[in-house]
Amino acid sequence: MTKQMSDGKSPFLNSEAFEELRASVRHRARNDQCGILTYFDKWLLDQPASWKGTKSDEWDDRQWIEEFACRAAQGRFVRFAERATESAAAVQRTAEATSDIPDRIMMMSQGTRGPVRWRGLPLFKCAFDLALYTHLLDEMRPGSIFEIGSGSGASALWLADMCNSLGTPCPVVSLDRRPPIVAHPNVTFIAGDSAAVAECIPASMLTAARRPMLVVEDAHESVGEVLRHFATHMQSGDRIVVEDSAAKQDVLCDFAAWASDMFLVDTFYTDFFGHNATSAVNSFLVRS
Repeated sequence: MTKQMSDGKSPFLNSEAFEELRASVRHRARNDQCGILTYFDKWLLDQPASWKGTKSDEWDDRQWIEEFACRAAQGRFVRFAERATESAAAVQRTAEATSDIPDRIMMMSQGTRGPVRWRGLPLFKCAFDLALYTHLLDEMRPGSIFEIGSGSGASALWLADMCNSLGTPCPVVSLDRRPPIVAHPNVTFIAGDSAAVAECIPASMLTAARRPMLVVEDAHESVGEVLRHFATHMQSGDRIVVEDSAAKQDVLCDFAAWASDMFLVDTFYTDFFGHNATSAVNSFLVRS
């Protein structure tokens, strides 16, 4: 992160780093976006070379863009320990400790008239995560998906339907103590406790699963045991997404230490809409 000055403000973003950032945005827009700028692209490119930013009610623009540039310079795949250090520093700077998304916006992102629904069932995914998963499934084209925590069943159905829509049908296995009574040709609901995940989803099932494998942890119990069980049987390119993980950072830190950095944080997804603008705080993980 940017070194802090004695008055608590970040030093001015050096012009070389700022221009490198803007050059990368121009290149992306020209080559990947048919020349069309996003709102963010236009805002960034409209800033003068001697960018100073302005004070707003939400944040100091100058500090925000400096931190954005620092994260961009780290590259896409980052060790969890680096992200944890950033989050700890953020706690000391601002009440918005882990995310660029204000708490009020995140609170409303699952819906204020009830949750988003799929096939008539409550889905309970926030708007940010719905978009991120759509992108992830398109990029990854998973061969198998394992979900821990079924809820209403809508999430498993939605994941299976999204894969079907991409032309890459994918089996989804979803574990819950009380599996929902819903059916889908590509979804298997298993009754069981996440504390006994190794019995419910044994090693033989994971070894036989098609790759790449996507694991979604959304049960919020025995998280460390779940992560270690799947990690033991995962291959390069397999992924884990830990949802609602702002309160699971200590568990993730322990897991990262246990895994000896076998898994990296994919910042393309954690920071797509802004730093940790997702329920999966620091936890779009990829097996290296």
